[in-house]
Amino acid sequence: MIILSPAEQEYLRQIYLFCKREEKISTNSLALLVNTKPASVTDMLQKLAKKGLIIYIKYYGCSLSMSGKMEALNIVRKRVLWEILLVRKLGLDKQEAGAIAAQMQSISSQELIDKLSIFLDYPRHDIRGEILL
Repeated sequence: MIILSPAEQEYLRQIYLFCKREEKISTNSLALLVNTKPASVTDMLQKLAKKGLIIYIKYYGCSLSMSGKMEALNIVRKRVLWEILLVRKLGLDKQEAGAIAAQMQSISSQELIDKLSIFLDYPRHDIRGEILL
């Protein structure tokens, strides 16, 4: 398992969500999504490429490698499970739950995430009604 910082996790999540609609994401588009400068995005993309998580081509953009996609799916799943817990079980509103879940998505204990899924009765839909992966 690759150890990822919260920032690296958020980049992978954003790349995954964008690339569900498009083949690749440009540095400028990603900079807008993560609210930072393109030069900072380039630095992060180079780090993620060295870890084998993305395919990065300068001036073209990037897409997820197979291992990057697997990591991103796990990150998205964790965030969705936390959102479900916060909204359905604790009664928080969706916006507040999203902000808190963003912080909690970097918790690395797979055992905790598996138990959370069991506790939530293996949810099939996220808080917006979309089908889970």
